[in-house]
Amino acid sequence: MSARLKMIVAIGLALVAPRGSAAHPISLPSAIVDVQPDHVRVELDVMLEDLVLFYKVKAGKDYYFPSAPLRQAAASHRQFLLDGMFLVDDRGSRLKGTIGDPDLGMIPDKGALQSELKARIVRYQLRYPTDHAPSLLTVSQQFGGPTAILPAQLDLVVLQQGVLLDRSRQLPANRPASYPIDWKKPPRQTMTLEEIREQKREQFRQRLGITSYSGLYSFIYVTGREVRHEILVPLLTLESWVPVARADPDFLTVPEQQAAADQIGDYFLHHNPVKVNGQPSSPRLTRLNFFGLDIRDFALNAEPRTVSVYQARVGIIITYPSDQPPRTVEFSWESFNPYATFLRSTVFALAEPASQQTFVKEKPDFTWQAGKTTPVSPPPRPVTLGINRNRTIRPDTRQARSITTSLLENIYHSFDLSTDARIYDAMATSIEGPLLRQLFLQTKRSLVVVEQGGAIARVTAVQPLEGTLLVPGRESFQYLARWRVTGTVEHWGHIHLRENQYEALLTVHSTTAGWKIAGYQLRDQKGVRMETTIRGYDPVPEKTAPRNR
Repeated sequence: MSARLKMIVAIGLALVAPRGSAAHPISLPSAIVDVQPDHVRVELDVMLEDLVLFYKVKAGKDYYFPSAPLRQAAASHRQFLLDGMFLVDDRGSRLKGTIGDPDLGMIPDKGALQSELKARIVRYQLRYPTDHAPSLLTVSQQFGGPTAILPAQLDLVVLQQGVLLDRSRQLPANRPASYPIDWKKPPRQTMTLEEIREQKREQFRQRLGITSYSGLYSFIYVTGREVRHEILVPLLTLESWVPVARADPDFLTVPEQQAAADQIGDYFLHHNPVKVNGQPSSPRLTRLNFFGLDIRDFALNAEPRTVSVYQARVGIIITYPSDQPPRTVEFSWESFNPYATFLRSTVFALAEPASQQTFVKEKPDFTWQAGKTTPVSPPPRPVTLGINRNRTIRPDTRQARSITTSLLENIYHSFDLSTDARIYDAMATSIEGPLLRQLFLQTKRSLVVVEQGGAIARVTAVQPLEGTLLVPGRESFQYLARWRVTGTVEHWGHIHLRENQYEALLTVHSTTAGWKIAGYQLRDQKGVRMETTIRGYDPVPEKTAPRNR
């Protein structure tokens, strides 16, 4: 390692190190982890104070801690470090390391005074061979054992082939930190400020906004149908609320995930109450998944599989239904503990800009209220183009297209409403007779996003394409319609966009309540576009048609 890089690392460690012994009663070891294609090297520094505390070394009458027991303690400490240091590769496997003889050069022959115990260190070199170049490295530590009253923290710096990957951090016990390793575009020793910014932007896009592998993420959605709380939490953090039983301490199998799901769901259903429009809402657990670290896992609802506990995250979605569109929401968060002392949530309320809300024990409540101008989707209304008390006009091709587009918009936007009964009634304004039930079921199926746990997409655009008026008439006409429907589902801050194209022969009747679809023969259906993005990188539909009113 170059002298310049050592200086950068030293400055980084100094910025996060505690000021004085009062910051932590146990001194902090520090590690520089350097990832190579075929191995990981760890340089680990342990203060003499740790050896004195762990091995109960006593000072002599001259107030010096003798060198012989300090050196013996340093040699004995090797296995302790191997047992307490966890490196996990991109396959979820814990790497097996070896450790050489420690560097004892900072232990004076005459021993060390109490005032020197923090200033003098023993340096260890650990080596972890790998059988492939890992694309991800997870670092965790359990120095002091799993039940230590005052577990140690580790000052951590991670490099890739000697180049700094990220800022230094203090790593608490049992709180993993994961680092993506890019071998095609590795970091360089010298990067301009703009290059660093662009690298961060690209990582943000690739990770879909989930910038920390070990972070607790919370999203509160207020939609026209419901209030939703979505939590993405590392498994080891979740266990501070709900213990998860497993046979292997390092892995959680699919049957063990299934066994833990009910207990986890029950915990969240009975904590953190929510009121919608002033009334307590009965929560429903609508989704619970165990994910790995791959962003695509929860972006695309990956199939269940055994996961590494050091890399696993749990996605929990709690829904709070409402008979009426939410106008006020009162949200309380009760789940505080030493490992989750606060909750920072991103709030997506209707069409309002996203906002941040932080819950702390002293202020655990949040209230949202719709403004007077807060947009709410209007309910579908009868399409009366060309109808009055005395006569019905004979629609031409342009008017037939306008009528069928309005009817189709009504059908799709009926699903903005909160319950199936309300949706069904709204669709009745645009569909005649026994066809109503068929189109209700058919449209609902078309809006289900399977890879998002069966969530119903919110239609954002109905775009008419060129159609053909086949059988014109005053009381009835047939129109071969072609159109595209763009819908979105949002989960964990991601926007899942789906665009489908349809062709159907529509029979439209004139009734006293307006034009209605009386016949529907689907000719063709195909997917056109499927994207997953985050807010701020929303895809713009090629063309969108405003709702005709």
